[in-house]
Amino acid sequence: VMSVFFALAVIALFLAGAAKTPWLHLQPTPFKGLPQRLAVVDAQVLEERWSPYGLLTVVNSPTVPFREAPGLSLTTTASVPAQIGVFTDAGGLQPVTVLDGNRSLPEQLAYLNDSLSALPYWLRETPKVLVLEAGTGEAVLEALFHDATAIIAQELNPQLASLSRDLYWPDQVTLITGETRQVLAGMQSRFDLIRVSLGGATAASAREDFRFTRQAVASYLGHLSADGLLVVQVPIKYPPRDTLRVLATAIDALGEDAANRLVVLRNWDSALFLLRNGAFTTPEVDTVRAFASARSFNLVWYPGITRSDTNRFHRWHTPWLYEGAVALLGDTPDTFLDAYKFDVTPVSDDRPFFGQFFKRALLGDVIALGPEGGALLLDAGYLIVAAALAQAVVVSVVLMVLPLWLVRGAGGRSHSRLPLLVYFGSICLAFLFVEIGFLQKFILVLGDPLLTAATVLAGFLVFAGLGSLSAAPVYARLKRRMSRPLPGITMALLVLTLIELMALGGLSGALLAQPAPVRVGVTLALIAPLAWLMGMLFPLGLSRVAGVAPALVPWAWAINGCASVISALAAVMLSMHFGFAAIIAAGGIFYLFAGLGFARLPVSATVLPEG
Repeated sequence: VMSVFFALAVIALFLAGAAKTPWLHLQPTPFKGLPQRLAVVDAQVLEERWSPYGLLTVVNSPTVPFREAPGLSLTTTASVPAQIGVFTDAGGLQPVTVLDGNRSLPEQLAYLNDSLSALPYWLRETPKVLVLEAGTGEAVLEALFHDATAIIAQELNPQLASLSRDLYWPDQVTLITGETRQVLAGMQSRFDLIRVSLGGATAASAREDFRFTRQAVASYLGHLSADGLLVVQVPIKYPPRDTLRVLATAIDALGEDAANRLVVLRNWDSALFLLRNGAFTTPEVDTVRAFASARSFNLVWYPGITRSDTNRFHRWHTPWLYEGAVALLGDTPDTFLDAYKFDVTPVSDDRPFFGQFFKRALLGDVIALGPEGGALLLDAGYLIVAAALAQAVVVSVVLMVLPLWLVRGAGGRSHSRLPLLVYFGSICLAFLFVEIGFLQKFILVLGDPLLTAATVLAGFLVFAGLGSLSAAPVYARLKRRMSRPLPGITMALLVLTLIELMALGGLSGALLAQPAPVRVGVTLALIAPLAWLMGMLFPLGLSRVAGVAPALVPWAWAINGCASVISALAAVMLSMHFGFAAIIAAGGIFYLFAGLGFARLPVSATVLPEG
């Protein structure tokens, strides 16, 4: 009967979807960009494209057209052509310039010569260009306008790439879909310009982003020609943090001669970073200064800059970026990084949270400002994770304490339940810490986040299930050889976790350029033994408790469930502060606590400790 009802429900949902029932449509919050733009007169949705990467919505607004041009000089006399907007999941607006076939490209796109991102084309004529995370292709359009001899564009989302190609990309542009680092690892070519846009990197502090870690920057520099330029444009937030993090990461990647290989400009909304293969020459520096002066852009850094050269046009109370550059390029950059209110330390592959700027020192300011704007100093992603973790801890404590009160007197003396709490809490914290840590680590190996989630989660669950299935016979066989086999299993888990963590660090770079089946196979091979051992611990503990105190079995399940919620959120928070390797190692240590807890679980009806 239940099967029939289930089948009918599935059919009803399918028919409702086919009929485009309004209540099944996603309704974004009215504060997102898409609903606000659709409230403009005559604005309409031209097209929608679904994919696992999200919903793309193409919007035309003929009466009040889009005119997005980040980094454009306020002194330009050229006009920005009408654009249509592409929204990702009702946010993340990307413009598409509508070209007129009856007018020349230079005539329509003259405004691009007055943008921050035009500077590299003044330094390199007719370059070979690689545009990373091309999106809707505005950077591609800019390369076409500046007569690039060859253009390769990379985009992760195939639906967005297809949409951009359908709209206006000419045949001379080579389009490659795939993850940025993976695509780059498979290239042998060198480029005069590599363009990286970090507009989306700052959107969510709780999301990993491997596009601008110190290792990524080193990879980009390795794919430049002898005097090639890495071009990075990033929006400016106030107080400054995004720009300082890019600056710190760039200096870290450039090494000892960073002061002579770096140029930074800004206007009121964006900053442009140029990283050169080799030192900037005197004629190049003169070109930079002339370009900035003609367009009223602020000079932040170039070889030989002085304080009087900065903060001339879009003036700040203090030239923060220049002062940050001086400090970071000086003898004691750590002093500046430690003293700054926000965490702007260089981003690494182990801690790739570009948008995570929270420091404990900031908490005092947040509390002091309170309703006057303290929360604005924190980023939404961090606040959401922190609030969810606090709620999970409070609710979990209640749900774990309440059953103890309800079953008081069951299962022996109350203090004997502590080993049960330690054991089941530890194995759950350990499992989620190791699983989430390796899930994030394998994103860099497998490239596609969707492929990574499917492979890693399925691998851990399947092999852990096989471990649970084989737990009883394996434990019995081990019991005949040693008196306490489970602490041995937990010790083996700690050692295996650390070995695989170190092995993955060495394998990641080598695996990036391998075909997908090879990368998936290596991933599953690394996961299998670890997950198999991890899967044994819960059924072994549950069987131990069920044999001597059946009334406490539901409490063991409650501990496991509550700890799983806490550990998933705690793993994200801790990885933002300490990195993935730290939470994986912490997971291994929790397995040691589990071994200690298991050794003291009840072994008889009188609930006496083992041995």
